[in-house]
Amino acid sequence: MIGILVPSVRSSGLILSILAGAVAASLVSVVLVVLIPGGSGSIDQALPNTGPLGALISHIVPFVWVGLFAGLGASFWLVSGGRRSPGRAGGAVIGLVVLCMVYPVLASQVSQPIIAIIGNVVTVVCAVLTACACWPCSRLAAVFPALVAIWVSFATAGLIALMLGLPF
Repeated sequence: MIGILVPSVRSSGLILSILAGAVAASLVSVVLVVLIPGGSGSIDQALPNTGPLGALISHIVPFVWVGLFAGLGASFWLVSGGRRSPGRAGGAVIGLVVLCMVYPVLASQVSQPIIAIIGNVVTVVCAVLTACACWPCSRLAAVFPALVAIWVSFATAGLIALMLGLPF
């Protein structure tokens, strides 16, 4: 099944992989902002006590995720190498992409910050494991899942700050 997802080894395969990642992020953003009333599209209402940094972050989140998903597309291209079966690293990247697409849609309806923090920790662990799986195949491919781990860790720190009543 995953074999049909493997892009060409040529540069066109890289471009298609990056575009696929960007499209995936865009789809998640549309679902969150347009299709789910009161979901992440209303983040300022859900997180009213943010400071200037929090306000900036709430505006750039969709754009950051487009970049992160595009990076995961590049990561998949780097580890798959145009082989029919992308192997463990390719499967890990696909798994992380699916998690990053499904989790925010599910979490947007959760009002308990602790559940969001647990979900974020799971995402960070999966991103780190994906980076470790990519490392032997391509050091550059490992960077993109690591960036996901860093971004989600940053988001988790913000959620913890909000839970403690500290504006950020």
